[in-house]
Amino acid sequence: MANETSEKLQLLKKYYIEKLTEDFSYWYQGTTNESTEEHLHALKDYFHKVSGSGGSFGFNSISVYAKAGENLVKSVLAEAYKNPSELVLSEESFAKLSKIFESLKLEIALTSQNKDSFLDQQQELEETSETLTQVWILDDDQEFSAFLGEQLGSFGFEVSTFSNLEDFKNAWLVQSPGFLIADVHIGNNRTFYELFAEYGLTLGTTELVICSSSDTLDNRLHAVRFGALTFLPKPFDVAKLANLFRDCITDINASPGKVLVIDDDEELSQLYQLALQEAGINAFVVNQPENTLKSIQEHNPDLVLIDLYMPEINGTELASVIRQHDAMASLPIVYLSSEIDSQRQSAALSRGADDFLTKPIDSNTLALAVRSRIRRARQLQKLINRDSLTGLLKHSSIKDALVRDLKRAKRKEDEITVCMLDIDHFKRVNDTHGHATGDMVIASLATLLVQTLRQTDAIGRYGGEEFLLVMPDCGEKNAEQILNKIRKRFEAIKFTSGTEVFSCSLSAGYISTLCSAQLETTYEDLIEVADQALYQAKHNGRNQVVKSQTSIY
Repeated sequence: MANETSEKLQLLKKYYIEKLTEDFSYWYQGTTNESTEEHLHALKDYFHKVSGSGGSFGFNSISVYAKAGENLVKSVLAEAYKNPSELVLSEESFAKLSKIFESLKLEIALTSQNKDSFLDQQQELEETSETLTQVWILDDDQEFSAFLGEQLGSFGFEVSTFSNLEDFKNAWLVQSPGFLIADVHIGNNRTFYELFAEYGLTLGTTELVICSSSDTLDNRLHAVRFGALTFLPKPFDVAKLANLFRDCITDINASPGKVLVIDDDEELSQLYQLALQEAGINAFVVNQPENTLKSIQEHNPDLVLIDLYMPEINGTELASVIRQHDAMASLPIVYLSSEIDSQRQSAALSRGADDFLTKPIDSNTLALAVRSRIRRARQLQKLINRDSLTGLLKHSSIKDALVRDLKRAKRKEDEITVCMLDIDHFKRVNDTHGHATGDMVIASLATLLVQTLRQTDAIGRYGGEEFLLVMPDCGEKNAEQILNKIRKRFEAIKFTSGTEVFSCSLSAGYISTLCSAQLETTYEDLIEVADQALYQAKHNGRNQVVKSQTSIY
């Protein structure tokens, strides 16, 4: 019955894609800058329908672009009602609509190309996050808002700007955004905080960024007390703001973590496992301490809980053995014991552990303590292992991730894809537009990679404008589709430098291989082969994805 339902669903989705392609062609070709109000009303209804149906069928990006089209046409019709004219679509509005049409055309084309395998692809890439995050800007400085909106748009965010407070309030009451950037003072010497309270609005899940040209302690304190994510003095670095937003999205979508529980008491360890799983934390149990290293390699936990007193190997000895391995040197280790003597606890901590939890401990306290320590460990690892501009793994860290994922793929006999990716003619961008703009291009691609790839994929800035991607459990077919999707989306991003608008392209080379325990290929071999494929993509004319033809043994 389940298989029958899946087959029906697949046929229904195929039909939807075919009908979507046909309908879109009509509106794409039939809409011009001379379209009548009647045509635009019908176009608004079309966008509304697609924005609702696309997400229901699992095509979130199509829904996002259709919703943007609906909102734009709504605003055009509202303006036409207030100021009737012969030409409904202004040059600026038609340019924005054309950009939405092109983005939607690309998404529909990509979806149509993949329609025969989308169910398999969804299963393999179920953690893929493609939804554009909404950012609203509330500022009576329309020139600043327009500039900031264009910059954030280049990073893949969907931006709406407001200078009229009534429009902002009405929009907020319908649906609030993921992020709000607001100036402290919003006209008539009134503050954002006063107006927000006057309208009876609440932030809810929206992350707030307060900005002002006046960088005072009072302004910063007000932002903190109101619950703002941060305060930014104008002018500020848009690339860093985009990175901050991306970090928030990553934290929201981050996995709750994995914990390895090492305790010879089977019943108690199972209780801890169930308590953690109930809190949404993945937990694995080891009742025989001699299997610890093998389990760490297999599960790659975020934290290890070790019982202090076990008969054959005690907790301090086990922690010391774990610390002998370089790859596990930074792995958080927490003792879990009924020991309450502070001197003995201190002595135990000196043997390689990071913290101490005292038994008995109730389920809620255990889950909260573990989650807190995982969060702190991740923050520390981010400072150590992440590139400051992009937030991606540094050169050495992405290689470590490849080593780990290659070992796992060999053990499980899974597929793995390794990709080298490079921005085309990047030196020309720096020479023409300056290094600040070049940094914005690099950070924009990093944001796109994070938004498009799965949480299980490793993404690193390998050097300069070059990136290394490690995609476990991903074969050639899916790799080709995903990498070309990234390439086309990056090419569609519009960057601004002064009055000039420009775009960039990228080239990628990759190797996909099915691993086994007998595979002698090293991580260096995979990087070299992917790099050779990247070179071939550059040699062939750039702006393309090339699969390596090298055989891997």
